[in-house]
Amino acid sequence: RAPAGVLVNRFFKVFSKWNWHKTDAPVQLNEIEDHQNPEHQVWRPESARHHLMPIITPMYPAMNSAYNVNRDTLRVMVAELQRGHDICKRMEDTIKAAKQEAADSWAPSAAADIARPFLEELLRPSEFFIQYDTFIRVVALGDANTEEGRGWSGYIESRLRRLVEMLARLSQLRTVHLFPRKFVEHTSEGLATQWFIGLDVDLRRVKDNKVHLNKPVDDFLTFEAARHGMPPGCDCKVRPVTFDELPDEALKTLGGKSKARKLKRQRRADAKAREEALQAKITEASRKKLEEVERERKRRRGE
Repeated sequence: RAPAGVLVNRFFKVFSKWNWHKTDAPVQLNEIEDHQNPEHQVWRPESARHHLMPIITPMYPAMNSAYNVNRDTLRVMVAELQRGHDICKRMEDTIKAAKQEAADSWAPSAAADIARPFLEELLRPSEFFIQYDTFIRVVALGDANTEEGRGWSGYIESRLRRLVEMLARLSQLRTVHLFPRKFVEHTSEGLATQWFIGLDVDLRRVKDNKVHLNKPVDDFLTFEAARHGMPPGCDCKVRPVTFDELPDEALKTLGGKSKARKLKRQRRADAKAREEALQAKITEASRKKLEEVERERKRRRGE
């Protein structure tokens, strides 16, 4: 019966602090039923230690709806939950302060006006395509006029999690982030379905200014995409691309490529400013600590 705003706030508050590493404390709506039916495998914490994000379906047989979540996707979702919590907390504090200041003249409708910019920030388009400098593009090509061709993209999509897992094993990559939306277009080669994976490269671990992606990509194409053979007229292509090579459709929600490029530059500038502020804070804390140590040394010497 609580207002929608309260429920949204509570959602982010609870799940931003949820201990996802405890498989014995999954997210569930009801008790897990086990009818001891050998034909139905029911989710149990003792047999799911490798599950990173247990969110259990309410119907029998209970299963983990987030089974495919891996280390990198968990990190991305936890960061988004924390971002949502931070925004809702600022919104709540701002409304509370305005209400106290207005006292008897407070109008309930004022809360909606105050909340609007915070909700717009919460629901802003994904910044995925300006968050990374390097991407992997996966393209499934198939004949749109055949059932095999149309189903080919669905098969490749079901195997993408394996490519993410293979890439995540590379020590030069801090994050491997699969964008959940696909982009479909008709080309001269047939029906092309595209997916993008963002790569956060750890430059400290990169040698010769190169990240070697050949092995995970070749393994994916050989052991996943072509595991059962490719249908006639179908193909799968995987290659790295830069921001400038992204399709216009991918940047539409950000206002087009020109505006997205400006947002990307601003994001970099903001990140640099935050890094400089953090470094200045660390330097100041170190200076104060040294001064404290020096004062204590002088005190002990009786100076």
